Amino acid sequence: MIEEPKLVAAQDILRVKDRHVVRLTYIGAIEGTPVLDEDHDEYRWWTLEEIKKMSKENFDSFFKELLDKDVIF
Repeated sequence: MIEEPKLVAAQDILRVKDRHVVRLTYIGAIEGTPVLDEDHDEYRWWTLEEIKKMSKENFDSFFKELLDKDVIF
């Protein structure tokens, strides 16, 4: 049985007059092979251990915040 994706964070990205952008971060699992749309030509999977070993400089500030707060792990 495949679990439903779980929302782990909602972060304000941009809040200006007439605009409010929120970044939603989910974790989940898939079966099979991902299908890419015309905007993408490759993908890569990382294990949690690989992500933990990466330099935080590889991530944007919003993902770094989730790592620092142990939201994902």
